[in-house]
Amino acid sequence: RAVIEKSLFRKSPIFRGMARGPASNEKVAQEGAAIWISMSKKERDDWVEVSMKDFEQRAVAWKEKEVIEAMIQSMDEEDQEAQGGEAGPPPETAPSTLPEDDLYIASS
Repeated sequence: RAVIEKSLFRKSPIFRGMARGPASNEKVAQEGAAIWISMSKKERDDWVEVSMKDFEQRAVAWKEKEVIEAMIQSMDEEDQEAQGGEAGPPPETAPSTLPEDDLYIASS
C-alpha cells in the first residue's frame, strides 16, 4: 500500500490533492488491482506466499504477546494474594492489540 501511495503521489496531482479517506482508498485499491491483473501467475503466487508468511508471523507474535501478558497478570495476582491483598480484575477476554499492528509486521 505504501509503495502504491508513493507512486500515485508522484504521478497524480489529483491524488496529491485528495484527503485521506474513502476516495484516496478507492484510488489506491484501483491502482493495486491494475498491478495485480498485470502480474504473471508466478508473481501472484509469490506475493500470496509472502502475504501468508507475514500473516502467520504476525499471528504467532500476537498470540505470544497475549500469553506473556496473561502469565504476568497471573504472577501479579499470586504476589498480591501472598501479601494478603485482593486479586485484581479478571483478565481481559478481548485482546488489547490486533495482529495488524505495525509492531508485528514481518520483515523479509
